[in-house]
Amino acid sequence: MMQHLIPGLVSPALKKLSCHMVDFKDCMDQPLPTIPGGHPSPLKLESIELKHSLINAPDLRDFLHSCGGGESLHTLRIHWSEELKRWIGVGEIGVALHQYASSLRVLELNTYDGISWIEPYQMAGVVGSLKTLRHLKALEINHGWLVGMLEEDGLDGFAINLPENWPALWELLPASLEHLHLTFCELGDPVKTREDLSKLFYHGHFPKLKTVRASKHPELGVWEVEVRPNSQWAIKSFD
Repeated sequence: MMQHLIPGLVSPALKKLSCHMVDFKDCMDQPLPTIPGGHPSPLKLESIELKHSLINAPDLRDFLHSCGGGESLHTLRIHWSEELKRWIGVGEIGVALHQYASSLRVLELNTYDGISWIEPYQMAGVVGSLKTLRHLKALEINHGWLVGMLEEDGLDGFAINLPENWPALWELLPASLEHLHLTFCELGDPVKTREDLSKLFYHGHFPKLKTVRASKHPELGVWEVEVRPNSQWAIKSFD
């Protein structure tokens, strides 16, 4: 299907693209869209949604480029399919975002619903700092793609594999953020997760932050907090 869709993305009226259950492998070999005369496509998408789909980092980069990714793109939602079988470099996805999605207001990067454990050969690494996404207001992301995941260690059980001096959670997020949803927190260190969340709540780095939600954690449970008008944090719900 996509091999027919990509060359047809030439309508300047198209602002939103939603794809479900699409495998992008090999389809990005198609030439970039052009209009008569050989000019680049005038397409300037504002919203891209890929649900239960398969796309790796190089294809995502090319796709964002071919869809006019840049100042016009304000919403990007990617939920990878449960059929994920090949390796995806999360760090390369971060590079693609900085190149072609710097004006995002809404960003969702997540794995398929209901499955929390991702084998290291499938999705590895961290997305890197998102501080340069200065317009970002809402972020939903796998917690481990920001701060690292617990990986099995033959000697000590489990350990988080991160570069030396990797920044804390609050150092990876833009000050413009209003809503944060961290998923699959059970793959991280629960003590460090609590510390990271506390720093989000009580430090003045995020003056616009309204809600924070951390889900699927055996100790944290599923909970959400909101900030009151007097800037005091309070628990909104706990399950």
